[in-house]
Amino acid sequence: MLKNFKRATEKDIVRLKDSYSDSFCIFDTGEKDSFLYIKELFVNGIVYHISVDDEVIGWLAYEVHRNVSVLKGIYVKSAYHGTKLSRDLMKFYFEVCASEGVKYSLLNSSSESVWTTKFYKKYGYESFHAHDCDMIYHWTIKNDKFSTLIKSF
Repeated sequence: MLKNFKRATEKDIVRLKDSYSDSFCIFDTGEKDSFLYIKELFVNGIVYHISVDDEVIGWLAYEVHRNVSVLKGIYVKSAYHGTKLSRDLMKFYFEVCASEGVKYSLLNSSSESVWTTKFYKKYGYESFHAHDCDMIYHWTIKNDKFSTLIKSF
């Protein structure tokens, strides 16, 4: 499935937003907020998606600043949960990081989400700081783990 990921362009914003629509009730966002969120991912970011019959079913977005990558978002439509698509997205991301000489991957996540915490720990991220006031975890992973993780998928 890894070869099916395609680099998204701003022309894909509406399709990406439509794929994200089942998150409205989960994240308490509306269509307008989701559109702005997706659009913002393109400002400094790189976005890849995977589609089935022209319907976006998953995507990931990241930024690279020198030798540090910041994972801005990863999403899989709820109908495709349990298909290992999230795993494939993470493997693809780690392969890109390794090929681009990234030394660290960073991300932020809500500390309220038990699922998110388990997910990132499963893929080798370690929490290095948590803000109690805004319930945000900061996560990091070093590039020496990329190749080990890629082989383990």
